[in-house]
Amino acid sequence: MNAQTATAMATDASAEFRLAMRRVVAGVSVITSRDGDQPVGLLVTSLASVSAEPPTLAISINCQSVSHDPIKRFGAFCVNVLAADQQVIAKQFSDPSRRAERFQTGEWTGMQTGCPVLAGTAATFDCEVVHHLPYHSHTIFLGLVKASWTAASGATAPLVHYSRQYGPLAGFDVS
Repeated sequence: MNAQTATAMATDASAEFRLAMRRVVAGVSVITSRDGDQPVGLLVTSLASVSAEPPTLAISINCQSVSHDPIKRFGAFCVNVLAADQQVIAKQFSDPSRRAERFQTGEWTGMQTGCPVLAGTAATFDCEVVHHLPYHSHTIFLGLVKASWTAASGATAPLVHYSRQYGPLAGFDVS
């Protein structure tokens, strides 16, 4: 196998991987942090529970993201699990050309770490970075949950992502 064939195979595998990942239904979250006194944030559809004792989450952030370095420097992040009615916020945080609008929509407060917290979410996790692991194009951040909040039972269904689309979780009892 020559280098050109190997590159083509890797490209095909990467494209197939991205296509397959579009078939994974995922919750939609806005990850927030601070860059000095400025809020920063990005949209993610990947979040993992690592441990219940102590409560720990993992997020994976592209090293090229404008939020990557601030999360690393600030040492904290907040996971705002978006509610079904927060699609406008999802679109603002997923579009780099709308970066200036990101914190202009919604009611933003803070919790223990000082990271921005969005009101009306399905759930919120305020996390202190306890470890980060570089892996190729991304850094995996482990966050110790310092505080969390959940919407009242049945009050707020989460927003989900499937095949480049956002929508409400349907067909499930969210109480």
